[in-house]
Amino acid sequence: GAQSVNLLPTPSSKEEIATTSTLVIDIGGLASSVSLVRQDRVIGTSCLDNVGGESYVQQLCERILKEAGDASIGQDVMSLALIHTSARSSIIELAQKSSSKVHIPFLFMGRKDKSNEPHFEMTISRTVMDQAVQDYWAKTVVPKLMESGELSASLPPPTNASSLLTSAMTKVLEESGEVPTNIQHILLVGGGSKFKLFEQALQDALSALMGPSSHKLVIPEA
Repeated sequence: GAQSVNLLPTPSSKEEIATTSTLVIDIGGLASSVSLVRQDRVIGTSCLDNVGGESYVQQLCERILKEAGDASIGQDVMSLALIHTSARSSIIELAQKSSSKVHIPFLFMGRKDKSNEPHFEMTISRTVMDQAVQDYWAKTVVPKLMESGELSASLPPPTNASSLLTSAMTKVLEESGEVPTNIQHILLVGGGSKFKLFEQALQDALSALMGPSSHKLVIPEA
């Protein structure tokens, strides 16, 4: 399928089809996956539940609630909807920019201690959100992925995005019996792939497993 839309070159011979494989990293919203494909057949895969673009939205919502400093906001359905909408807009902006201004009109309306400042405002940086998301994965997501066998048991538990992808890719190689030198192409797809964190983490993971400049990463244009 990737060849049909010119993402990858068409193999030049039957031997190349039979002996080479493609690594596909699909970064979604609620989950991601690492799959190894040969002859249009998946020969190894790792499913990473709760690793994706929605992790950013979730972590920013929690940060906004903390910064707001009013526990009642977290119990109000309308306020939570406003926070979620604003957080999503800022995360989309952070995919292209280094910082974003969060502005939620009238979030404090009707609250006595905030009567003079009804609007919520804060500025958030991509660096801060990248770290918050990785901390969340390391603390909450990784233990579950290790327990379910989606990560390599031969490596230490991942502590950041790079080691997470390295562990998932290693698990796929171990499962399939494939050697890194037979991987001809690496394809990074999915809506979450637009986040710089995933692209850099994948570059680092590929360098760790296959050596620098030994791989060809393809990232489809939006």
